[in-house]
Amino acid sequence: MTERKFTAAGPSYDQVKDRLFDQYVNPRFDEASGLDTPALQAGFAALAGEDGRMSRLELRSRLFCYVLENARVGVDPEDWFADHFDHGGDLMTRHRETWRREYAEGSLHESAEILRRGSRTGSFSAELDLGHISPGWRFLLREGVPGILAAAQTALESAADPAACEFYSAVIRTYTSFLSLMGRLEAQARKAAQAYPVFSDRMEKLAACLAALQKQPPSTLYEALQLAYLFHQLIEFEGELVRSTGSFELNFGPFYEADLAAGRITAEDAKELHPLLLDEVLCQYPRLRQRQKFLLWRSDRRGNRSGGAPVLPGYGALLRAQPARP
Repeated sequence: MTERKFTAAGPSYDQVKDRLFDQYVNPRFDEASGLDTPALQAGFAALAGEDGRMSRLELRSRLFCYVLENARVGVDPEDWFADHFDHGGDLMTRHRETWRREYAEGSLHESAEILRRGSRTGSFSAELDLGHISPGWRFLLREGVPGILAAAQTALESAADPAACEFYSAVIRTYTSFLSLMGRLEAQARKAAQAYPVFSDRMEKLAACLAALQKQPPSTLYEALQLAYLFHQLIEFEGELVRSTGSFELNFGPFYEADLAAGRITAEDAKELHPLLLDEVLCQYPRLRQRQKFLLWRSDRRGNRSGGAPVLPGYGALLRAQPARP
């Protein structure tokens, strides 16, 4: 049997993947960790009612923070990654759509009418798009949340106009809440380590991972994957629909290579973590479940695609045909 080092304790990916694939159907939340859905929705609506009493940038950031700081959270003891928070479904998305309709009927009416005309005539299809973004993944992985907060604080201190001050204050507010969410998930992992002894090694490593990310940028492949995945989830709940994930190999390859060189993980560990993370994303989107494969290219350091086998051993599993699951 090929060596597993980091992931050696507890069930393997193959042993838990089918159950974890359905984890978002009935996610586990600690009832005492936050507000239930009706209470969260009521508090959200009350805060949203402050529209007009503060700028919309400030309000949107405060709504985002309200959910992160008050929603129930939980971890699955069989999972290597943490991301469960009961964010009330589409609270942020519906709130965004309210504003988008308002602008489409008001200050952006002419532009919106051009888009509607294109759709009616079949000449083109487009919309007032607030859902396609390309995050700076390498910046996130290089700086981590503490680094981003430090940069925003420095920028705020030197900001010369009120609009810049408001923007950087919103950045600081939202990333501080991001740290708070990681701390809450860390606490859940430590509780799970005590409650489920067979998964204690996994949960202790998850807790240590989340604790490290609250203090510094990711330094291991596991930390980098956890940070990127949780960041993805926050983007998703906030209402964006499509984003580039960049070059997986260029973003995460250096962490993998450093881990191998230091003896922290083995190639088999990578094969445990990579497919599990892909399934984490797949299981949330029924349409993606029906797609038979995902395409990943090997790239050079400038991002140019090239042929040949993927560098990371875990890529072999990621590139396999994805069977449709019920």
